[in-house]
Amino acid sequence: MEQYVPGAGRTIGDRLRLDQRVAQDAFGEIWAGFETARMRSVVVRALTEDTAIAPGSSTAVLAIARGQTPARHRNLAEVVDLVFEQARWYLVSEPAVGETLASNVERGGPWPRPAVIHLAIELAEALQVLHAAGVPHGRLDPSRIVIHDGEIKIVDLGLGLLLGDDSEDWRTTMPNIDDPSIAFLSPEQAEGDGPPTVESDVWALGATLYYALTGHAPFSVKSRAALARATAKDRVAVGDLIDSPLADLIGLCLAREPVLRPTICEVLDAALAVLGLGHVENASSNPAIALDVAETEERGEDAPAPAAVVPHGLALHQKLAWAGIVVTVLVFVMLAHSARREQAQAAAGAGARLAAEQQGVSATPQLATAQPVVAPIATTEPTPEAQPAPKAAEPPQAATKPQPSATAKPRSPSKPKRVDDPFLGVTKPGF
Repeated sequence: MEQYVPGAGRTIGDRLRLDQRVAQDAFGEIWAGFETARMRSVVVRALTEDTAIAPGSSTAVLAIARGQTPARHRNLAEVVDLVFEQARWYLVSEPAVGETLASNVERGGPWPRPAVIHLAIELAEALQVLHAAGVPHGRLDPSRIVIHDGEIKIVDLGLGLLLGDDSEDWRTTMPNIDDPSIAFLSPEQAEGDGPPTVESDVWALGATLYYALTGHAPFSVKSRAALARATAKDRVAVGDLIDSPLADLIGLCLAREPVLRPTICEVLDAALAVLGLGHVENASSNPAIALDVAETEERGEDAPAPAAVVPHGLALHQKLAWAGIVVTVLVFVMLAHSARREQAQAAAGAGARLAAEQQGVSATPQLATAQPVVAPIATTEPTPEAQPAPKAAEPPQAATKPQPSATAKPRSPSKPKRVDDPFLGVTKPGF
């Protein structure tokens, strides 16, 4: 294997130095390196010599590296450069130190539900930036999500673009190395139906969340052919994960037909709605999933039930219904807020009326004697027959039959006005 691996300390393209090999996978070597031009540490993925990149992919990756394509997010390991030398491609990225999601779950078991919701939000936010720029990741899976100090990083951005709709040609040079990311490819990728798309990223996200909840991929396969056969069925083992919208969201992401999957924006909205409704309890204020296995004893208690087979052929109306669920959730939240606000206003009004009632004895004579003051105003009219003064000397009549003016309201505080609002005094279930 040494003839394949570039030597430590070797300079690539007069601006990149390879320092230490840190890993090897189905696509080549991963090195800790140093970019001499900018004097910073980097991670270098050295693809195998036999890797044929997709047409136009090098231009797309270089556009990302040079900032021409906006693809920057705190949860994305930045692409720094792409170098070609001696029949080999070198993908240069920002280093992401930490433990992969795959390693974390393998070591400590499935994640608790609150952590998975936060993971969904963080991943969806990063993918949203990519998809807005028209760039799919193409190879998202638990081994490419790095966790460290309360933060996550999606690595290998650009790899999916370079590989395109690659077949299993890498097995000819690396026959003894499995590619666990195959189990997270979308059905269309498994069947070789063109390069990766934003819809295939949504499938990979759903499969990754499924893995975090269950500890295994939706399909236990090691080849594209096996994955294509498994996903060709009209049913998929979504599993009885939880009785909340989270399970529905994962199931929609795993829809076989790309057109029936939610967009990444819809995934993010749904995850935020689930979080806002309190379906995730006792969740960390930091959504970056800094989970230490020793401190998460609830993992065993929160492990999902055995997988159940759920119908997977989703009709279009199901997708629309899913979108309606999100809208309905938000409407209920707003209605609940409005009801609480009106209840507070009603309580304040009742308090004011009670205070007026307590002072009603002293206030009533003042109001009764204040009415005759209006009489002199009538004398300003030019009509000589107007005689308001004698009428003003009838206080009993004014006391028993008050005029319908604004000052007469405080005279009957013991009978508050009825408010025909269905939300006042009504406690909505779940709020």
